[in-house]
Amino acid sequence: MSAALTFEVLRALKPFTEQHVAENAICHAGLTTMEECSRCGQILRARAVHQKVTAQLAIADQVTYAVAMRRNDLHACTAIERRWDLFGENPETVSVGLAAAAAGRDHLAAVAAHLNPEVTS
Repeated sequence: MSAALTFEVLRALKPFTEQHVAENAICHAGLTTMEECSRCGQILRARAVHQKVTAQLAIADQVTYAVAMRRNDLHACTAIERRWDLFGENPETVSVGLAAAAAGRDHLAAVAAHLNPEVTS
């Protein structure tokens, strides 16, 4: 599967991963774990897949972005920046976002913390 198609699948999956799951939800009352619940189990599995695939794509994009920067390939850089909603940011900021995503963290929150260190400290 191409990176562009994988990103489209991840974007489609994202709203599902943000659905609320709680220990005391009525949908899994009487079950031992939330993972056994037909609703919550799917959400938790979707979250795990989303995080794993996002991290793998971020690692690949980190390498591609670094090579594209050295080659002055603006088209490749712009494509990666747009994919991660970082278009218009400087290369250092894009690299911070990609590193955060590769580590499984929220890349936009990491960029916000990088750009506004006094707010987050």
